[in-house]
Amino acid sequence: MSKFKSKYLTKLLTKYRAKYTTSEIRKKLLESKSTEELILLLDLLDYLMAESKLSFHTQVANKEFLSTLTNLLKNQKSTPQDVFNKILILIKKWGIRFESQKDILPNFCEVYNYLLKNKVKFPESNG
Repeated sequence: MSKFKSKYLTKLLTKYRAKYTTSEIRKKLLESKSTEELILLLDLLDYLMAESKLSFHTQVANKEFLSTLTNLLKNQKSTPQDVFNKILILIKKWGIRFESQKDILPNFCEVYNYLLKNKVKFPESNG
C-alpha cells in the first residue's frame, strides 16, 4: 500500500470512525461463514492495528470486541483452524506489543496472559 493511502486510511480512523470500523469488523466476524472472508477481516484488522493510533486500539481493546475473538476460540470445532490460529497470533502480537501500555489498554495483556495461563499453544507468526 502506498504511503499516501496508508496515511489517508489512518487519518480516517478518528475516534468515531474507529468505533464504526471496529463495529463493522465485529459484525462481519460474527456473521461470516467463509474462512477466506474471516482471514481477510483478520488481516485487515492486523493492518489497521499496525497503522492506526490509540483511538482505534481502544476500540479493539474493548471487552465486547475482544470477546468476539475469544468466542471464536471457544468454538474451536466450528472455527476453521486457519482462523483459530490467526486469532491466536493477533492476541499474542497485541499482548506483547501493548505490554508497556497496559495501564491504558489492559485488555490485550489480560486476554493474552489468560490464554498463556490456560496453556493455550500459540502458533508461530509468519511475519
